[in-house]
Amino acid sequence: MTLDFQQIANFKNEGGVNEDVRKAEADFRYLCSQSNFFISSNLGLLSLTKSGTKHGDVLCIPFKTSDKVIRIPKSKIKLDDPQMYVAVVCYIDGKPVDVLLINSAKFAESMEVKLFNFSKLISYDKKVEQFEVHIKNLNDAAVQKFAFSEVFGHLQG
Repeated sequence: MTLDFQQIANFKNEGGVNEDVRKAEADFRYLCSQSNFFISSNLGLLSLTKSGTKHGDVLCIPFKTSDKVIRIPKSKIKLDDPQMYVAVVCYIDGKPVDVLLINSAKFAESMEVKLFNFSKLISYDKKVEQFEVHIKNLNDAAVQKFAFSEVFGHLQG
């Protein structure tokens, strides 16, 4: 079974964003607060700031590690914004275990690949205009290079 972003982020329902997305955003906010980042809401995204410098806008997506695949509509990602990230908040048995930060440039790169390749972390399905993020093993080196601590861990302030 795969997790479809449309299933978890129904922005037309009465509550605005569903509980899974709210939890992912809350867990991401907590991680950022522990890393001395300030988070503010910005048109459905979260803006990430440290020491008065904006480091990017983040789209939070919850991910049950047992699902192995996340589908994200192309329209949710600003492909031309180098400061746009997708935060994949990873859960095992409902508990957060990791946060991956993937820059929009990685999604744009996946669109250039002509063949659908399941060995890649990100692939693009042109027929339905959506990205697929494939995470088989959180501890894999190719996945861990996107860990929050790797992406923003070097920032001082």
